[in-house]
Amino acid sequence: MIRRLQSYQEEGADVLLAPGVTAPDDLRHLLPEVDRPVNVVARPGCPPVAELAALGVRRVSVGSWFALAAVGAGV
Repeated sequence: MIRRLQSYQEEGADVLLAPGVTAPDDLRHLLPEVDRPVNVVARPGCPPVAELAALGVRRVSVGSWFALAAVGAGV
């Protein structure tokens, strides 16, 4: 994952998307290895936004989770 994000960074990406990475230990390892803002996709069980921000995450998306929740609720 780190090498992929570094490749995007080298190609000029303004923000790096780290899909599936939400564990604090993983983020502590990943974030120092890039010098662009990192976006994570919040999902059930993800740390609170304040904790992600404290770790250095600069953007949090919900991706398709609202749609999936609506479908699951029978809406």
